[in-house]
Amino acid sequence: MLFTLGAMAEEGNTNPSIIPVRGKYIKRFGYQKVGGKTKMHPGLDIEADQGASVMATADGQVKNIAVKGKENTLVIDHGEGIETRYEMLGEMTVAKGQTVKKGDVVGSFSKSNKAVLHYEVRLNGQPIDPMNYILN
Repeated sequence: MLFTLGAMAEEGNTNPSIIPVRGKYIKRFGYQKVGGKTKMHPGLDIEADQGASVMATADGQVKNIAVKGKENTLVIDHGEGIETRYEMLGEMTVAKGQTVKKGDVVGSFSKSNKAVLHYEVRLNGQPIDPMNYILN
């Protein structure tokens, strides 16, 4: 079922409507030239301060965690086919299966890794522009 932003917002905190980390947008969603080729960038890259906390952008359940050195990935299922992905995390503060609330800290950047978060919103597995959801 496809929801509009308004319909999702009425249902409570399952709408990914907040910025996961305060910082500078360095790469936005959409097609971009990379090395002479046009590629789809499926999310939003946000440069943040070292040690910055990363927050869940909506209520949900941690669906998957992938640990790969200092570039960890976290996926939160918000129901109705909506998922958010948080990539390049230095540390995670949640576990697979855990329920999270909008605004809960789910991870952070360690002092030794790049403080750039790759953030995606997906609807039924397809990436959609996170800026269509962010209200603050």
